Amino acid sequence: MGHGGHNILTVVMNEKGVDLEGALDWLEKYNDEVISEFQAQRHMLPSWDPDMDRVVNEYVERLAYCVRGHDCWSFESGRYFGTKGREIKEHRLVTLLPRVTKPGVTPTTVMAPSESGPAKCLDTLVN
Repeated sequence: MGHGGHNILTVVMNEKGVDLEGALDWLEKYNDEVISEFQAQRHMLPSWDPDMDRVVNEYVERLAYCVRGHDCWSFESGRYFGTKGREIKEHRLVTLLPRVTKPGVTPTTVMAPSESGPAKCLDTLVN
């Protein structure tokens, strides 16, 4: 699944040991938590002085625009959804293609994190 195992769904499936639906559920929850935390922190920014407050608020607002812009781009660019991006953005339904296996390519395998360090991704291409 994904681009050589670098798709966020593939990563979550490997890291969390869940299937596709479990990965989607986890990502939805994680996304909601991150957005909620961002908004909460945004509203708790301290005040310095009117000029600095304006600069900080503008910067944080642009951070939010960056995230929103990436979301819009992913639907409108054609990269992920072809010509159906706007329709998928509206309905949030994606028809998955059937799984295709390619000779000489092994699915990505991720080793579980150990006490000695983070998880390590194994090379997946076989010549």
